[in-house]
Amino acid sequence: MPTLLLPIVYTALLGLAVYRWPRLRGQGIPAWVWVAILVIKCGLAIAYIELHRELYNGGDSGAYLRDGQIIFNTLTQDPLKYLRFTFGRINTEITPWLAKEIDAMGFWKDNSAYMIVRFNALANLLTWGNSWANGVLMAFVSYCGILLLYKAFKPLVSNPWLVLGGLLCVPSVWFWTSGVHKEALALFTLSLAFYGMARIYLDGWLPKYMFYVAIGLAGTFLIRDFLVLLLLPLLLAQVLSPVFNSGRIWVYIAAISITLLVGSFVTLVNNQTILQQIAGKQEQFTALRAGHSNIPLADMEPTISGLTGNLSQALYNQFVAPFTMPKNSHLYWPAIIDHAWFLVLLVAGLASIRKPLLEKPPLLTAIFFGLLLIILIGLIVPNVGAILRYRSLAIPFLLMPLLAGRKVV
Repeated sequence: MPTLLLPIVYTALLGLAVYRWPRLRGQGIPAWVWVAILVIKCGLAIAYIELHRELYNGGDSGAYLRDGQIIFNTLTQDPLKYLRFTFGRINTEITPWLAKEIDAMGFWKDNSAYMIVRFNALANLLTWGNSWANGVLMAFVSYCGILLLYKAFKPLVSNPWLVLGGLLCVPSVWFWTSGVHKEALALFTLSLAFYGMARIYLDGWLPKYMFYVAIGLAGTFLIRDFLVLLLLPLLLAQVLSPVFNSGRIWVYIAAISITLLVGSFVTLVNNQTILQQIAGKQEQFTALRAGHSNIPLADMEPTISGLTGNLSQALYNQFVAPFTMPKNSHLYWPAIIDHAWFLVLLVAGLASIRKPLLEKPPLLTAIFFGLLLIILIGLIVPNVGAILRYRSLAIPFLLMPLLAGRKVV
């Protein structure tokens, strides 16, 4: 078990920084609330590590921590090797100089997973390999993501508590985005891009906001490239929508439709069309079937008809299949309660839609992004447990604008 003192010290120091430095919290909410959010997320980050250690022999989270430690161990032996592993390209020719560490690691060919390894290699400079302290630092990154989303949406909603509540109202969002995993880092990079786009809408095309968008999209692409493919047509729609005095929602629908039509013929990343990439992602996830919550998922043809034909099953797997989880699962009741609560809030949010909501491009961007991500997860992931984890990124973007519908200004 890691030494508890260091994670406590870092949690206290970060909490003090949040309390004393206004930039690390959002206006309209007392400072102690932001400190409480950070402390809870730090605690959940530690719980995340220990649950994966107890239930899954560490899982991916443990592997990220292990590989980060392997890189950190090279610092005293060969600092250039540490810099090479931390900042250099991966999946290159394995030279004798690097072979020992690469053979010991598990993510040399997976760029998105290796981003978490890089984070741990850097975090170890401050934590000396204390995994709980690494979790605290990752929780702070996730906290900054929530803070950026709050700052992006607060000027558009009259009730700041409703904004914060909409971002954090589902327990799985707290848990899955706090751990040493891709969700926490992706939440931050996505939020940075959303914050930049919201400020561009409010203040104009200032260079610093354009920089935030560029860095956010680049970081997200490195962690989960398909999230950027979902977001780009929505950002284009957000740029174009102010041109129209009414019917802005149709600009988004048109942007999505045109992207699918063009993307079904034009090759993009890896010389594949968008639909071929979706079908490829489904194949990858199907090949990794494991655990006790697998669900049927028909193969998707990389065509528009193949996509629409699988859509009903994707929605079923997202909204109904979680109730069919096997009861021998360790997380059966927490997952069932969390999913039922999400559905209640979703219905309440849909009932709260008012015209002002449909006139605010940043809120429309968030809603469509959350919806598209949920559909995509349903199309490609054949495991209920994985669905519940992956969609933790979609829930804040989807629910916050919907739940704030009556208070949009």
